[in-house]
Amino acid sequence: MRRFGQLVSAVIAVFLVALAAGQAGAAGAKSSTAAPIYVFRGGLDIFSTGMNTLAGELKAKGIPAVAENFMDWHDAFSTIVKAYQTHPYPIIIIGHSYGANAALLMAYELDKSNIPVSLLVFYDLTDSGKAPANVAHVLNFRSSSSTGINVAITGGAHFSGTIDNVTRPDLNHIDIDKAEDLHKQTIDEVVSVLGSRARTAAD
Repeated sequence: MRRFGQLVSAVIAVFLVALAAGQAGAAGAKSSTAAPIYVFRGGLDIFSTGMNTLAGELKAKGIPAVAENFMDWHDAFSTIVKAYQTHPYPIIIIGHSYGANAALLMAYELDKSNIPVSLLVFYDLTDSGKAPANVAHVLNFRSSSSTGINVAITGGAHFSGTIDNVTRPDLNHIDIDKAEDLHKQTIDEVVSVLGSRARTAAD
């Protein structure tokens, strides 16, 4: 009977060790998980369908991305902050129209938390703006047709990153987010930021 009790105690001990190891492994996996790349749609949430397509193209290449309405940027901001505090990773934010405005606002909020932004991609901002100091690179696509917005981006105080203002006279505010060549340029920039692992996934 005593031997049986010792056997039961040993089995329980092994089980507890295995359980603890499993929990530690799960915690380690969770800590290495970054928030996705956020791609924000614009006003009325019906005209920025190109952002949904872009997010799908990124995911098809093994790059986590999620398309959201611009009004959801506060929730996305909280997710990014929590993920970055656990496991720092390259932060990339993309948006069209009001979604681009939201991406810029989020970058400023991240700057207040001393969190860097590796890449901002704007598809036709509706208001002029200045990139905050925590941003490394800005890719600003702007339409300049008769119905385009054509807003340029400049660097704000202490900004030391780079800015590419790409003017497209052939596109308007409604169709710029759907331009396939701009999607390709965006994906190339994202892959460049994420490094060799993303390049392997993209290939």
